[in-house]
Amino acid sequence: MKKYPISYWCGPPGEVIANEDVIKDIADAGMTIVESRYGYHTNLKVAKLAEKYGMKVSIQDDRIYAIRKGGDDWEKILEKYINDYKDIPNLNDYFLQDEPTETFFPGLAKIKEAMKVLDPNHKALVNMLAVPPLNGAEKYEKFIREFVEVFKPEILSFDHYNLMFKAVDRLTDKPEADISEESRVANGWVEKVFERVDRPSYYDNLEIIREIAAEQNIPWKAILQVVEHWDFRHVNESEMRWEVFAALAYGADEIDYFTYATPPGRAEGWDYHHAMVHLDGTKDSRYYMVQRINKDLALLGGEVMDAESEAVFHIGFAKGDTHVKYFHQYKDFTDVWAEKIILGFFTNEKVILANKDHDNPQYIAFKCEHQPQWLNKVTGQWQDMVKADDGRYHLLLAPGDGEMIR
Repeated sequence: MKKYPISYWCGPPGEVIANEDVIKDIADAGMTIVESRYGYHTNLKVAKLAEKYGMKVSIQDDRIYAIRKGGDDWEKILEKYINDYKDIPNLNDYFLQDEPTETFFPGLAKIKEAMKVLDPNHKALVNMLAVPPLNGAEKYEKFIREFVEVFKPEILSFDHYNLMFKAVDRLTDKPEADISEESRVANGWVEKVFERVDRPSYYDNLEIIREIAAEQNIPWKAILQVVEHWDFRHVNESEMRWEVFAALAYGADEIDYFTYATPPGRAEGWDYHHAMVHLDGTKDSRYYMVQRINKDLALLGGEVMDAESEAVFHIGFAKGDTHVKYFHQYKDFTDVWAEKIILGFFTNEKVILANKDHDNPQYIAFKCEHQPQWLNKVTGQWQDMVKADDGRYHLLLAPGDGEMIR
């Protein structure tokens, strides 16, 4: 049975990952792909355990650095590398590189072409930057189009984190950001005041990736924020739901979380706190948040994973995002009332509704000529919607949440 693909970045350390209890926890969280970027022998153990729990593996080991460096023997190393892994029955992909700039595109394309000769059955995966580092949607679109032209990806992957904070003298019109006690102490911020900042461009990122992936007829995935780090705040469940179901409304073919395990020490000069699992292996509250989200994501994603994203519209202004399209009327959906909603239409007549407000519930009311049904996420069953006295069908979306109708 096919499962909607769900994975993560930064798994448990190599000394504990090849443990059945650890792998079972990953499966119980709702993941379907294990990130296995360890040594060769550990990767094989992880793959075997992951298969037992119905999960695939994304593979990488340290030999990839020598391959990317491109010395005289890189092709020989690559051949051994691929032969070591290609017959793993639950292999999903070979992870090649994270966030390359244009300089690296030709070299990565050369490696990918050689990989496909050695193993035509599995993808070579490269993850791309988000809009903010490229300083604008127009430059970003050009950057992604160049990557697609040169590398010819089989899946288009990007990461985008925009739930941020900013130090202020006092709070004014924006809510206070949630900064964990651990982060405050580690960074000397105990007495500081921080306001929440939702950086714009997430919707533009989704628009651009969705459009280019559709042109190339390839799937795409989004890697989304969980762990508190840098100037990215301590997120709650509604904020994570907002990330996930906005991407799903846009037709994301896979969702990954950054991160599963908390990176050790002051990685990259910053403290990381409150990923899904702590450094000592205990579960953070975010583990259970993501587990609940993944239950709903698997259900809704499973309904559209064999369909194509047909159209995406916004109701309510998307501040700072210039590529979004606003809803007027589509098919037989008319007289739609809502304040902050994304409507994602799919070729199998399913519609994903995503609440653009991660703090407050949102109502949507609409008219349509057919009898609409709503997918009950608790029971997993479709049920007829009842027309209200105003002649419209009404649905309430929890903060940041997603719902499905047909």
